[in-house]
Amino acid sequence: MSKQSCTKCGHEFLRKEVVASIRKGYRPITCSSCGEVHLINDFSKLIIAMVVTLPIIFLLLFITSVFSMSPSQILITGVIVLAASIFSVQFIAKYETEENRSSKI
Repeated sequence: MSKQSCTKCGHEFLRKEVVASIRKGYRPITCSSCGEVHLINDFSKLIIAMVVTLPIIFLLLFITSVFSMSPSQILITGVIVLAASIFSVQFIAKYETEENRSSKI
C-alpha cells in the first residue's frame, strides 16, 4: 500500500491522477517526467471492483435488516461507505508499464 511511482524514472503519481484514472475506466497514466505509459494491473481491477461493491451489498443485505435502518439512514451510511471505499482504491491500484504487461503474457 505504497504510493505509485514511475518504474522508469521514479516520479510519484499524484493521488488525483490515480483516482482520475480509475474513475475514467482505468485509463492509462502517463508519467509527467519521462512520458512512460502505465496501465493498471488486472488483479488490481478485480480487487477495486470488490472493494467498491461488496461493502455496499453487505450494507444493503445485512446491516439494514439487523439494525432496522430508515431509508435516509441507509442513504447516509451508503454514501459514507462508498466514499471510504473510493478513497482507499488509490492505495490498492498497482500500475505497470506496457512493456512489463506484454512480457507477462
